[in-house]
Amino acid sequence: MVDRCRSWPLALIALALGTMTSAKALDRLELEAVKCSMERNGSEVPCHRLVFRQSDDHALRIRIMGSSTATAGEIRLTFVSREATNSAALHCNNQSCRLKETIWTGRVNSGSWIAFDQRGLPENPSNAELMTGECQISKKQVICDGQTTDGDVLHAEARL
Repeated sequence: MVDRCRSWPLALIALALGTMTSAKALDRLELEAVKCSMERNGSEVPCHRLVFRQSDDHALRIRIMGSSTATAGEIRLTFVSREATNSAALHCNNQSCRLKETIWTGRVNSGSWIAFDQRGLPENPSNAELMTGECQISKKQVICDGQTTDGDVLHAEARL
């Protein structure tokens, strides 16, 4: 017979940890691009949406989403950057975020290029890789360049 009282301490700890989640985990901004393109090794794909997720004042994930004409699915290019300008890229207040007025520059340290089919299923396993490169964000434009350790060259440029 299982002692039901023994599971209470674990449940209380889990509840406490869940409520202690950082507000920064919710710092997210999604924008439609006016003009957008992304490239992998010179093959260009049109894109239409960007999602910025800021986990702290120094780290930013930039996800660019576009359409694959070959598979009628979606392609997601992600750059993970650490700031190089001593300021956060997003200004967030009560989980409402906007890009800051100043130019933000970050060093790319990892990222991925993932293609999804029409049903939203990934065509290949996730391929997050170490990268070198840079992202620069202003209120009107985003430009990211990266190169993986395998030599893939990734580029994205969007006007907001």
